[in-house]
Amino acid sequence: MQSFTLLSWLPLILIILGAVVVIYGLILYFTSSEGESIDQSSKGFILLGPIPIVWGFGWKGCAIAIVIAVLFLLLIVGVS
Repeated sequence: MQSFTLLSWLPLILIILGAVVVIYGLILYFTSSEGESIDQSSKGFILLGPIPIVWGFGWKGCAIAIVIAVLFLLLIVGVS
């Protein structure tokens, strides 16, 4: 018989928490009145190997991309 620890339940908890946050965001988006404004900017990054793809940050995006690339290179050097 397997014993279930918090670590084994963590992925399921994170998935459920993510779904709750998305649903809450949709509810806020669709129930906001016309007078209120909601910031609808999109920001984020994707790390494809050593190549960081950053969007929506302006000049901060360059700094984020450089930091991510340096951290990735340090990770590769540290593991080798």
